[in-house]
Amino acid sequence: MRILRRLVWLALFVGILVLGWGFASRNAEPVTVHYLLGVRADVPLWGVMLGAFGLGAAVAGVLSLFELAKQGMVARRYRKTAEGLESEIHQMRSLPLVGPPDAEADADAAGDVPERSR
Repeated sequence: MRILRRLVWLALFVGILVLGWGFASRNAEPVTVHYLLGVRADVPLWGVMLGAFGLGAAVAGVLSLFELAKQGMVARRYRKTAEGLESEIHQMRSLPLVGPPDAEADADAAGDVPERSR
């Protein structure tokens, strides 16, 4: 199984190399690139396209990192809220079901009935 997996990865790598070589040979004409900081002349078209693709992937990666960080903060907030609610439930479970006895209930149990004024 390991050999088959390696062969698949090797075939995929060779396929990408062949496609890349074909792409570079069909787009080899030199172009002039005007960018923010200046001008670059005689750059192969495949290089410009590869650079634009890489720059776009980098920008998308940075933006997705910001989104992941925001989602992580929201998840942390929800986790802390859930922990607080769980601790509150635990505290409520440890409370006795019957409240403390009243003074009148103690007096009735002892046989002493408090006198009431009329």
